[in-house]
Parts: sequence; structure tokens; C-alpha cells
Amino acid sequence: MRHYIFSLFLISFCFSQNLQIRVVGKMKMDVPVLGPFIVTFDQTVAPGFLKAEEKIEAKRFYARWLMNGETGEIMINGTEKILKYDKDEEEYWLQSP
Repeated sequence: MRHYIFSLFLISFCFSQNLQIRVVGKMKMDVPVLGPFIVTFDQTVAPGFLKAEEKIEAKRFYARWLMNGETGEIMINGTEKILKYDKDEEEYWLQSP
């Protein structure tokens, strides 16, 4: 039994794994005309891959019409296009870098 556990740990340490980094941040701003709003961003980076999402939340009613939304983009190595999307309107489109 100990031999199997030792073999499992040895095999897991011998094979390397890809590195993936995730950064999440939040900014709070107070603009005199538009009022307070919060910007949240989430970025995931791995070898040959990038996923970035951004969400804007406005507190005042009229500022929500202008700024509220959740957008993102996905970039994959080896492709010539960037996939961008809008979660609220459920729109997806391709953009050249």
C-alpha cells in the first residue's frame, strides 16, 4: 500500500502542469454627475490563453442606462481573431487584433 502511495506522489511530481494565473479586482469611483459606480474585473491568463471580463455597476438610475453592463473577451493562441461578448445583450462578435 505504501508503495502505491509513494508511486502516486512520485508520478505527480515528475509531470509538470501548466501555469494559470487569475487576477480579480474591484474599483469604486464616485463621479459628481453620474454618482458612485463599481468596476469589477476578472482576468485569467494561461500559456496561449487570455480571458478578461469586466462588469460595471452604477448606483444611480440614469447612470445605469449609460454604464451598466458585463463584457468580456477571449484570446486563444494560434487564432487570428479575438472573441468578444456582451453578457447582458447576449451578443458575440469576432475582432481582429
